[in-house]
Amino acid sequence: MTIIEKSKGENTAEKLVAKLCDNTFFKLWSYPNLYNSKKQELCDLLVVFENKVFIFSVKDIEYNSTIEKNIAWKRWKKRAIDESIKQVNGAERWIKEHPDKIYLDMKCTQKFPLKIPTNNIEIYKIIVALGAEKACKNDSPNNITGALAMTYCEKSVRPEDQPFRIVFDKTEKIHVLDSYNLSIILNELDTISDISQYFQTKEKLIDKLSVLAYCGEEDLLGNYLQKYKEFSNLDVSLPKNVGAIFVKEGGWQKVVESFGYKSWKKSLKVSYEWDKLLQLASEYALNGKIDGSGLIFQGKSALYDMAKEPRNMRKILVKKIKKEENQKYKGKDFSIIAMQSNTKDVYYVILQHPLNEDNKEKREQVKKELSILCETFLCVKTNVKKIIGIAINSFGNQKYLLADFALLDCEQITDKAKENFKELARKSNFWRK
Repeated sequence: MTIIEKSKGENTAEKLVAKLCDNTFFKLWSYPNLYNSKKQELCDLLVVFENKVFIFSVKDIEYNSTIEKNIAWKRWKKRAIDESIKQVNGAERWIKEHPDKIYLDMKCTQKFPLKIPTNNIEIYKIIVALGAEKACKNDSPNNITGALAMTYCEKSVRPEDQPFRIVFDKTEKIHVLDSYNLSIILNELDTISDISQYFQTKEKLIDKLSVLAYCGEEDLLGNYLQKYKEFSNLDVSLPKNVGAIFVKEGGWQKVVESFGYKSWKKSLKVSYEWDKLLQLASEYALNGKIDGSGLIFQGKSALYDMAKEPRNMRKILVKKIKKEENQKYKGKDFSIIAMQSNTKDVYYVILQHPLNEDNKEKREQVKKELSILCETFLCVKTNVKKIIGIAINSFGNQKYLLADFALLDCEQITDKAKENFKELARKSNFWRK
């Protein structure tokens, strides 16, 4: 049994980011305070999920408002932004060159448990720069939030540096979150699919434009949410003659005050039951208390596919499960659901059973039933590539939640095994109408 001992962050700012990232990326894939084999800090937090890598550098630097503004800004920017740029760029190089030499502790006794991808890798570099919000607000009556302004541009049109605006060359794909919008971004885009799609879309937008400028990351997010379909399909949304986009301040406030946003957020509440299930499984995996924990860290687990689901798909899945939780399957005391995932040719087979945490014999029986359900479902959907099995007592049971998982990679199944599944389907009565 391997127990993974993660840092929780070394200071208040790092602990805040670690907590937010645990919710967005889940505890299984989010790791604060990692080190390289030279016993140097790699980054303040690293997320690895399949081919996606998120590198965080966190700085909480007090802004000195008692000195001249331009001097104060340059000093704050050097410590909070420039040093973080060096850190995330250095971490990116190390991850690409030495993916197997990353550790959870400074003594390098516990290796990073997740496999770093080497092919088709997507790296997102994120700076969390705290400490300038009050000074930023006080600098201008038009700055209603204290967020840092951002500009990504070509060198030929680079504006002059000025306080409270960060300017990047468009080749520098670095995202900056501040005191105001850190929690907004990580709470609104709180699935791996949703946040990676946002950053990926933003980076594609930067590539297409000579200038992308906005008053705060939250305003860009508001624009993204309002115009999602157009924004995520850049070839359609941007005419050829558009060379620059400027997002004015206040867009986020208009979004959150709208009836459509409030209704949408209310509809998503049920989806967080899916998150509770994954967090529970993550904690068990980190503590070595779940079957096949080693395979989980290699990416061979039902949990990976479950974590891929975007927020809206989690809502659909949980609503269906809750609708069926009191139904009887052919007069028996359990219900069975088969649903397609958000990923093409991937299906869920969900068995809801009135399990009792003390009844180990019954628990083993349910595990066998789940295995049979997954194997025989392949005879129902012959073209499916992957089947994810979930056995659960009930999302509605607040006292305790019991769950077991199964993963059937159908592309790896031999013809002989498929014939055995057909025979098993004939003997069982699960999928017969």
